[in-house]
Amino acid sequence: MCVRIVCSSLWSAICLLFSCLWPFRPRVPDLSADICLVTGAAQGLGRHLALQLATEWGATLVLWDIDEEKVRAVEREIRDAGGTAHAYVVDCSEREAVYRAAECVRDEVGDVAVLINNAGVGGFRGSFIDGELTDETIVKMFSVNALAHFWTLRAFLPWMMDNDYGYVVNVASFAAYVPGPHVAAYAAAKASVRSFSDSLRCELSLAGKRGISVTCVYPSFINTGIMSTLN
Repeated sequence: MCVRIVCSSLWSAICLLFSCLWPFRPRVPDLSADICLVTGAAQGLGRHLALQLATEWGATLVLWDIDEEKVRAVEREIRDAGGTAHAYVVDCSEREAVYRAAECVRDEVGDVAVLINNAGVGGFRGSFIDGELTDETIVKMFSVNALAHFWTLRAFLPWMMDNDYGYVVNVASFAAYVPGPHVAAYAAAKASVRSFSDSLRCELSLAGKRGISVTCVYPSFINTGIMSTLN
């Protein structure tokens, strides 16, 4: 216990020292004139991101989710807080549904400059070698957790390319780096998001598109709905 206290105090002192010698001020982009689209925005991480972008950064939010009741509730929550939000019921795993919804967004709201691919599903239980991980679960894992990123970017990246401006955030998982038993499909799908993000970043660089940022994040354990799949 004493060792933990000493280590904690030492770390705090180091952080304080570096903050004095080299104060870190993260660059917060001005999104007040931008349209931000968040997939999986009805709950969990997506909901919190949408609320922060709208209420603290002043962005116009486009909310996509398959759950109509919940995504409409987030839309009302943002509007009640003084923000601007537009909710759409979209199954991001369905390519044509994504393309149709993207057209509606362009016609009704405008061009998306910030795309946060957050939609995802769990499915942690099931051994592949024992046959517990079904074919249907594998397809669902990749359709929502990986392929949906391709479809949304296919729909919204052209405008970013034409204007050499935009932010793309792909939400993967720590499982992309640290897979384990009974998470074969989930971990593989999230690892593909990592590789897709890296490849996309390289392609944009080779194309001279320096104004488009591609970030892939790897959340660990967060108390959201997707964690209910863990027992």
